[in-house]
Amino acid sequence: MISISHLNQTISGNTILKDVSLDLPKGEVVSIIGPSGAGKTTLIRCLNLLNIPDSGEIAYDDKVIRFPKVGRNEAKEIRQNTAMVFQEYALFINKTVLQNITEGLTIARNVKASEAKEVAEKLLKKVGLYDKRHAYPHHLSGGQQQRVGIARALALDSDVILFDEPTSALDPETIGDILDLIQEIAQENPDKSIVIVTHEMQFAHDISDRVVFMEKGQVVDSGTPEAIFHKTENPRIKTFLRRVRYQ
Repeated sequence: MISISHLNQTISGNTILKDVSLDLPKGEVVSIIGPSGAGKTTLIRCLNLLNIPDSGEIAYDDKVIRFPKVGRNEAKEIRQNTAMVFQEYALFINKTVLQNITEGLTIARNVKASEAKEVAEKLLKKVGLYDKRHAYPHHLSGGQQQRVGIARALALDSDVILFDEPTSALDPETIGDILDLIQEIAQENPDKSIVIVTHEMQFAHDISDRVVFMEKGQVVDSGTPEAIFHKTENPRIKTFLRRVRYQ
């Protein structure tokens, strides 16, 4: 269980998160939707402490982090239990596909190089990129780079996997392949918590146990896909869904 309580963050004078409270039960797939600038990405970056909130707290099971003070060991422990897939891939451009995956295992997890290579090769076969293992990121398409990012996150075998708009930088033809891969990962890892920021409404509906709608740095509502997409009485959510042509 991840429990977020009264999280606030202001960046350059702009309020990005405002009194956000949310529970993310273990083993659930949660999609976070809403208009651009709603604070969705900032929220999941707070979950693995890439962003440090100004105030509030996050409880990871029985471990509570109270912001803004975070100890180095606390941060390391949280980051080792969360893995993130970025919308712009965030691969090391000077390292091969294989090295991009093994680096986190050998450095952050102290895994032997031979074991890290074995894990990486297995995952590259899973995402269909084993033949590209010695290539560099600039030799790959956007969809291929995102598959490497997903393999890198899976290699860490973390309790929580965070996806930050994983298809936003991809061409329409590639989006479906990446969404299918994420859905497969969710089905194969029912014990992991998966949090996805996405603008793909049908995907959010189909994959999620719960959907969270955010706007202006706040959680407006959360519930099952049925409740949010089909039964909501909230006028703002209804307007948003009409505008993205879901309703």
